[in-house]
Amino acid sequence: MFRKLTEEDRAEIARQIELEHYHKSQGFVPDQFYEPDTQGIVLYHEKGPLAYAVVKKVAHVHLQFVREEGEDVEERKERLRKGIQSELPWLFKFFQDKGYKGVIGDTKNPALLWFLRKFGFRSLKDTFIRTLYREQGT
Repeated sequence: MFRKLTEEDRAEIARQIELEHYHKSQGFVPDQFYEPDTQGIVLYHEKGPLAYAVVKKVAHVHLQFVREEGEDVEERKERLRKGIQSELPWLFKFFQDKGYKGVIGDTKNPALLWFLRKFGFRSLKDTFIRTLYREQGT
């Protein structure tokens, strides 16, 4: 079962962070569970809490790159690189203004995954991820 966090959960979250070396070393704080545009929840059973979680709104982006018959592939790739480089800051601000906390997407293209790293994305297999704000400890 689960329920929404309440202010009464804050002290127990702080205690649990203190007990977990990794989260403590990463600078986790209870406030992260109560940020705007997030939803803190408690997973629990009849004996009490099992875990505390914070759910953040992210944008899942799907891209279809435009191709034209007979075009030079290298020219198209260069046009894409320049376009992505010039427009990503605008896109990040657009998502942030809408309350999104991150951007994710999927690709099988290792060159695209490598290129997106220049803009703060990290990859997990075929997925690229970028946080739109800096959390403490990251």
